[in-house]
Amino acid sequence: MPSSDVLTSAGLLVLLVVVVYAAVLIQRKLTSAEASASKSLQAHGVTYSEGKLSVKTDRAPLSREQQIAAGKDAIAGVAKRVEERGGYSAGGAASVVEGVSSGYESPGKAGFRRTKKLD
Repeated sequence: MPSSDVLTSAGLLVLLVVVVYAAVLIQRKLTSAEASASKSLQAHGVTYSEGKLSVKTDRAPLSREQQIAAGKDAIAGVAKRVEERGGYSAGGAASVVEGVSSGYESPGKAGFRRTKKLD
């Protein structure tokens, strides 16, 4: 009958082989998943190689005027949402409400006025 040291060594060897085999299987699965994702992205015009990401589009780049118009629209949308939340109101002295939290009222100047205290 083999000694307990031999059985312990054999058990540890089997455990080590199982762990290494599991690591190899996991690595193969990850490699195949990466290849699959890469092919899927390439089908949509996205490529990644040598640390560089490139995207192919079928649209022409925006002109300067289109970029400026898009920026203005974005700023106007943000200002509208902020005003709807009641944090600020746009306009001159006529838009100032009673109990302005800033305590400062500049008549005749247009701009943003804080209308409620921020938490």
